[in-house]
Amino acid sequence: MSDFSKQPMFGRQQFLDKVRERVQTTGMTAVLGRSQSGKTTLLRHLREDLKNHDGVLVGYSQSTGEPNLMLRSLKDLYTSWLANSSYIDQAKLLWKKNKDSIVQKAGGTAGRFLGNILGVQHQAVKPVSGLVAEWFDKLESMGNQLNTGDIKLPTLAHDVAKDLLELLRILSGKHPILILDALEQSNDVETEAKLLSAIVRHVRDWPPLHIVIAARCPEADEDELKATKCITDMNSASAAVEILDIPAVNLDEPPELDRLMIYLRDKIPCTRDIKPAKIVKLIDGYGGVIGRWLEVAGPLGKIPERSDDLEVLAHEAHSYRYRELESKLSQLVSDLSDELKFCIRVALLPEMTSDTDWEAYSEIVDRDIKDSAMTSLQMKGVFLSNAATPSFGHTLRHNVVQKYLSENASPLARKEACYLIDEFASRIHGVDRVAARYINALFVIAALPLSHELTSPHRGLAQCAVSVGLGGMPDSELILKAVPIAIDRNCVSTLVAMALVNAILIDKEADDIERMMILLQSLQRIAEKHINNTALQEAFARGLYNAGIRAKKANNLRFRDELLDDLTRIAKRHPENSDIQAHLAKALLNTLVNAEQERDLERCNQMLAALRELANCSAANSTVQLMYAQALVNTANDAKCANALNRRDELMDELRNLVGRYEQWPDMQKQLAMGLFNNAKDALEENDHSKRNELIDELFELERRSHDNPCVQRIFLKGLFKSIIDACDEGSSDLRNVTLKELRHLTEDRVVDPENLKMLAYGLQNTLNIMNKKSIFEVSDVLIVRLRDLAESYRREPFIQHQFETGLLNSLKRAKALKDLDRCRALTHELSRLSDRHHFD
Repeated sequence: MSDFSKQPMFGRQQFLDKVRERVQTTGMTAVLGRSQSGKTTLLRHLREDLKNHDGVLVGYSQSTGEPNLMLRSLKDLYTSWLANSSYIDQAKLLWKKNKDSIVQKAGGTAGRFLGNILGVQHQAVKPVSGLVAEWFDKLESMGNQLNTGDIKLPTLAHDVAKDLLELLRILSGKHPILILDALEQSNDVETEAKLLSAIVRHVRDWPPLHIVIAARCPEADEDELKATKCITDMNSASAAVEILDIPAVNLDEPPELDRLMIYLRDKIPCTRDIKPAKIVKLIDGYGGVIGRWLEVAGPLGKIPERSDDLEVLAHEAHSYRYRELESKLSQLVSDLSDELKFCIRVALLPEMTSDTDWEAYSEIVDRDIKDSAMTSLQMKGVFLSNAATPSFGHTLRHNVVQKYLSENASPLARKEACYLIDEFASRIHGVDRVAARYINALFVIAALPLSHELTSPHRGLAQCAVSVGLGGMPDSELILKAVPIAIDRNCVSTLVAMALVNAILIDKEADDIERMMILLQSLQRIAEKHINNTALQEAFARGLYNAGIRAKKANNLRFRDELLDDLTRIAKRHPENSDIQAHLAKALLNTLVNAEQERDLERCNQMLAALRELANCSAANSTVQLMYAQALVNTANDAKCANALNRRDELMDELRNLVGRYEQWPDMQKQLAMGLFNNAKDALEENDHSKRNELIDELFELERRSHDNPCVQRIFLKGLFKSIIDACDEGSSDLRNVTLKELRHLTEDRVVDPENLKMLAYGLQNTLNIMNKKSIFEVSDVLIVRLRDLAESYRREPFIQHQFETGLLNSLKRAKALKDLDRCRALTHELSRLSDRHHFD
């Protein structure tokens, strides 16, 4: 086994298995991968692995700038075949017996070559490997002489290659596999591709073989683009060709990661103290990192001693493949042209993966730039050639350009970063799909090391975008740095205002009222300067609302009330802004609830009156109307607690009228259902059974009108089961019959919301248990029927089946206690039948 094969390969076994499976067939497999992604390593492992298989012969060649990849792979194929004593003895025997017919089947050139190799008289003069090398060198030289003399015979290599493979098949009986590595490095990619294309287009005319070809994915190099295009064309022209993109090193499977860690800990002792997760992060899917570590730890290097050493080496490995790119960037930096400015702007942006991304940025990036800049950068190999958008090729290459220009063109990079921040920030007036791209761009700039060298206002603007777009814990001190520029420039004021609101809501010092006041005052200064900016005024209203919540949490009621007054003034100033009216309505409701808790009835009535006035002025604002409805429900409850029953009834009538105007809104239906349920309980406590029955009937009617409203249905269920219990307690057969009738409709005729099914099953079982304890078996039997209907309808719902079984068991226990033998037998039979059915299911 070679020295190379002793070095294991990690994280690509599945991919290697896929290629190994492919080579058993006739055709071609193209392995594409980025620079230093491990293509050569994988192909060499494939070669070593296939050498151990008796049924195949492998020829390998790697281009380092020379042509004739195919011939050199055939040379390696013949060398490995004829160098084996048993193989050559077999070939000699067949040659002696069938020389004429073999030469007739194959071409004369290939026949002469093989005859020269297998001739006994030559064996003592020169080793077989030398004869093979000599003959292939002559064949290659002949082809080169013909080409340089302008006498091109493109069929020479094609015919000879086919004849050589045919001879191999006849004399060895084995399946040939040719491995051609680094096609893009050939000095004549197109000629190489013509031969390969001729094979795959007429694969049936050739002896059975499989070709594995590797090429680098195009970044910006013309040869790489040619090689990839040739492979893509072959793939389109023939089903015998399959393209496989070499994957990143996959260490997700614990056995593979364990194998890597065992190997590294043996070769590099310092890895014993490093967690596997960090090793995976340093590798980041790039096998070249492992190779770099092992290279340094080899005989000529110095074994890394610390985790920091491994990090440095990993960075070097990731950067190594881009040295040529850095040379091109160096030339750009020295020229200080529009091309450099354009390149910096693109590098500071997020990597563009679609035309839509570029559409969002192009106007800003192209400004004051010559039209030829992008084309020129493509021709120089900095951008991907022939792409519709400016692209460096892929993520790592983008990061390399970004880092290089930030470090080596830092004055211009800082200037362009500030320009981009200004432009993007001025376009963010909310959080939508378009704004998200600008926010993402500012997030990228904010994360760059050079961001710390920008002016404070620009750093603040970038932080504002991060806060608005990503949420999390905002840096309020940095956001405040952007306030002066927001006061001066209306176009960025909305972004800064939104960031200040977020800081007010989730600032680090949650209980620091003074800090919150600073943020709020800054927000107010911006809002007062740009009074006609609607989005800004809405943000200010939201900030006041959130600050009011924080003030209440800090028990600073005076400040809370001041904030409410400020919000009221803004709402009156902008009556057409529905969002501001909604914030005011929510603040009024919160204050009303707080006043109820504080037993401040006067303040509670004031808030209700303010909500009523606001609702009258905002008839189409659903949030305002809903807050008003909730306030009526809360105030009615509070009136009951204060024994102001007439006041409670007036509020309920007001709620009915309100919901009647907006009954198509599900949330309004819910508020009325809550009010009816609460008042029905109150009526029972007041011993007013007639009123209670009227309210229950009204609740039942509401549920029928809004049967598709799950919230109303949930409240209806609570009222239904309570009514059954109340009716039995009171001996009211009329109410009992009505509720049991509603229950029958619910379990038989109506669709129950899935979320309410469990509540319905639990309510039936619980009410059944209560009826059993009271020995009201007439009702118990009805409830068992309803529970059985539900269980039959939902056989695959375990919770419902459990409630049915529990109800039967409790009923059986009660029947046994009362020595009701007939009831015991019926329930036992039911349970037995249920058990058999579950066993069958």
